[in-house]
Amino acid sequence: MFFISTTQRTALSGKGDIIMRSIVQTGSKKEAILQRPTATIQSDNKPQIKRLVNMLMNEFRGRKGIAAGIALNQLNSHYSAFIAKINGDGKVFINPTITKYHLDPIVVAEGCLSIKKGKKIYMVERHKVITLNYYCYFNDKYLIETFSGTDAQIIQHEVDHLNGVTIHDRSAEWQQHKETN
Repeated sequence: MFFISTTQRTALSGKGDIIMRSIVQTGSKKEAILQRPTATIQSDNKPQIKRLVNMLMNEFRGRKGIAAGIALNQLNSHYSAFIAKINGDGKVFINPTITKYHLDPIVVAEGCLSIKKGKKIYMVERHKVITLNYYCYFNDKYLIETFSGTDAQIIQHEVDHLNGVTIHDRSAEWQQHKETN
């Protein structure tokens, strides 16, 4: 697995200053961006990728201990990338696609920085193991990796964001499925 080192953080962010943006929340004027699928980032556009990776890293570091992951559309950007806490460190995923869900799903409790009002914890179905295809900025290539446990759960949550699905939507699906079975 590849993780962001202190040297890479400094190289991307210059002096390491953190400028935090507001998280787009449900019920806000910008909510529509959370409900639309995001756009693919062209892997040959290095300046744009560097800027977006830097934005994700700054936001993640600024919310250390609060956020398990942040998707770009939560920062009011329509591009397909997120950062997630994987094995205790931030890892950036660009143009991610879950290519395989392994094992039966389980029901887990989740929260989300984008949920503004009402319920803060939702019960959702997540798979224990997934396989993900994504572009890695630091390796400059597409990678295929398998993730399990909490890592898989966080990735599924963030990929849902990129697909325009919130945990509120996912929880409603699970509740409806539970009631019909």
